[in-house]
Amino acid sequence: MSRRIRASGTLTQSSRGWLLTTADDAVWVLQSETEIDQPIGSIVSVEGEAIGYDRLRLEWIGAAAASQP
Repeated sequence: MSRRIRASGTLTQSSRGWLLTTADDAVWVLQSETEIDQPIGSIVSVEGEAIGYDRLRLEWIGAAAASQP
């Protein structure tokens, strides 16, 4: 069973691949059919389908919107 996820956090890379670490320290392993074209360390938003415990099959990734004052 899978579920749809939308999350934001810091993009990093490890031996497991691309990772997204959220503000509450959740870590998602990002699985993408295309190249991820965002700099390491950038704050991004992602949408996709959770598969397994900590893997997210990406449908979309982009720069996170700036928070409002």
